[in-house]
Amino acid sequence: MLRKRNKLFYSTSIVGKRRFYHELSFAQHGDPLQVLQYHEEQPSQLENRNHVTVEMKYAAWNPADINQVQGKYPSLASPSWRKSSVTQRNVAGAEGIGVVVHVSELENDDSSNKKVKVGDTVITIGGIGTFRSHVSLPFEYVLPVFPKQPHSQQHTICPHDAIFFQLVGTAYNLLKQGNTNGSIVQNAGNSAAATVLAQMTQAPIVSFVRQRSNQLEMDFLHDYITSTCHAKILFEDEYIHDRNKVRALREEWNFQTAFNTVGGPSSQLLLQLLQPNGWHVTYGGMSQQPVSVATSDLIFRNVQLKGYWHSQWMWQQSYESRVAFVKQLVRDYYDSSPRIQLPPVQVFALRDWTEALRWEKAQTGPIRSKVVFDLSLE
Repeated sequence: MLRKRNKLFYSTSIVGKRRFYHELSFAQHGDPLQVLQYHEEQPSQLENRNHVTVEMKYAAWNPADINQVQGKYPSLASPSWRKSSVTQRNVAGAEGIGVVVHVSELENDDSSNKKVKVGDTVITIGGIGTFRSHVSLPFEYVLPVFPKQPHSQQHTICPHDAIFFQLVGTAYNLLKQGNTNGSIVQNAGNSAAATVLAQMTQAPIVSFVRQRSNQLEMDFLHDYITSTCHAKILFEDEYIHDRNKVRALREEWNFQTAFNTVGGPSSQLLLQLLQPNGWHVTYGGMSQQPVSVATSDLIFRNVQLKGYWHSQWMWQQSYESRVAFVKQLVRDYYDSSPRIQLPPVQVFALRDWTEALRWEKAQTGPIRSKVVFDLSLE
C-alpha cells in the first residue's frame, strides 16, 4: 500500500514487516563502555520520509568510531541524519553495509533513472550512525557496490564486506598521495590498513613493527605479513635511537614516501628516513602524540607533510565519482585473483556490544581481529 505526501510516495510495508528496531547510541561523549546504550524497541511509526531505506547487515567497530563517541573525531554527517528518529540519541558507527529495502520516488519519475534500487547491496558514508537495524537517508549517503541484477542470485553479504571498502579504499588513495617513484616506508606494519597497503603496492616497501618480548609472536607476525606481501619487516625499536642505523637504511633504500598512522617518535623516524623532497603522509594517530618535524627537514630537505582522512575524501567527491570509485575497488580488488587478504574479524550481535568492546580491548596478539557487529535482529 502506498501513501502520498509532499509529492513523494512512501511504502509502509517496511514497518509492517519489521516488528522491532534496535540501535547502539549515545546521548553524550565519553568512554564508550560508559555512554553507549543498546535499545531494542517496537516503534509506533518509522517514517520513510527520506529517499532510501537500508536494512543494515554488518558494521565494523573501528578506532574512528571510538574517537567519535569520545568526542575527539568530527562527524561529516549532518546531526539530523546521525540522530535516531526513535530514541533521539546519536547512533554510533561511521560505515556499514546493507541492502536497500525501499526507495521513494517522484510521481512521474522514471524508475530506470534511480540512483539505487530495492535489492541493491550498498555501503554508507559520512558517519551517519550505522549501528542500527535500518536507516533512512538521502541517496547521496549510500553507494551501490553490488547492484541487484535481474534473474541472478543476490550477492551474499559476509562480515568481511564491512571492512573491505574502508581498508582497501584508504590504501588505494594513500598510494596515490605519495611519490610514485622510489620506495615506501610505513609504521604500524601489523595494522589492518598497513597490511592491506603493503599488498596493493608494487613499489619496494619497508614496514616497521614494534618489538615484542614473545619470540613466538614475533615469528607469527613476520610470517603473517610476509605471506601476504613483499614487505621487508624491521623492528622500530632498533632504529628510533640509533642514528647510524637510520643513516645506513636511508642510503640503502630510496624512500620517497612515508605513511604514518602512529605519530610521536615513530613518525619522526619516518621523516629521518625520507629522501629530499619526499612525502610524509599521516592518516592516523595511534599514539595520540603529535607529528613533529625538524626545521632542517623542511628547509634543507624540503620534506612534504600531508594528511589524509578517507571519509572526508569520499564526501568531497561528486556522487558519480564515489560510485565509480567503489565499482573500481570491486572490479580490481574484490573480484580479483588472488584477493586482498583482510585481517581476521570477530562477529558479535549488536546486543552483545559490551562483550565485544571488552574483547577488543583485551586483545594482545601481534595481529588484532576487527570487531564486526551483526546488525540483524534474528
